[in-house]
Amino acid sequence: MITKLKNPFTESYLNFKELILSNNFPWFYNQLSTCSKSNKKGYINTPFYNHAFLARPDSGSSKYPRVNSDNFNQAYYVLNEIFDYNNIHNECFIRISANSIEPTREKFFSVPHIDHNFPHKNIILYFTSAGGKTFVGDEFHDPKEDDIIMFDGLEHYLESPIEKRRIVLVATFINI
Repeated sequence: MITKLKNPFTESYLNFKELILSNNFPWFYNQLSTCSKSNKKGYINTPFYNHAFLARPDSGSSKYPRVNSDNFNQAYYVLNEIFDYNNIHNECFIRISANSIEPTREKFFSVPHIDHNFPHKNIILYFTSAGGKTFVGDEFHDPKEDDIIMFDGLEHYLESPIEKRRIVLVATFINI
């Protein structure tokens, strides 16, 4: 289910990572991480910070993705370099977002969720080594800085980091 990709460590990637981790990068607070609900003990719909480069379509007024950041081209270029380096065909991005979760005193799991209600794929690029495993089905990935994983748009969730901020780039895409 989870495929680990190779990071080409291009100059574009390193510059983009430096931007994301800088003190000048704008983050936006979200009170809930997902619309999904869970009554399971230990699963929390946690607050987080994000920066949407490409905002997801919704069922209301915007039924298509829209560029939402002056830094969209950098995110798009870096992701395409990663796809090219790993010989992955991508037709269309649906969402591209940098996400940041603050460390917590005790570990918890985020609410399991699916990003879209149609077939898609997910890619997660880890900018920090903060821990915070990613779970997809019966598999998990214990990330290290600069890791990249990809998986089909299945239900997934994360384990909270306890020492450092977990900063990732998340993108969803489809192959037409």
